[in-house]
Amino acid sequence: MVLDKILQNYLNGDISMSSLDYVLSGKGFPEKAITLIHDRLGLIK
Repeated sequence: MVLDKILQNYLNGDISMSSLDYVLSGKGFPEKAITLIHDRLGLIK
């Protein structure tokens, strides 16, 4: 899935948080979903 690849790139340090947000909003993810993803990433780190 595209989202998995994007998140993997973020976790690998290939893209920044602002790039992550830009890509997610560009793919039509609502703000609430992006916030949830941030929460999940916080748990992963």
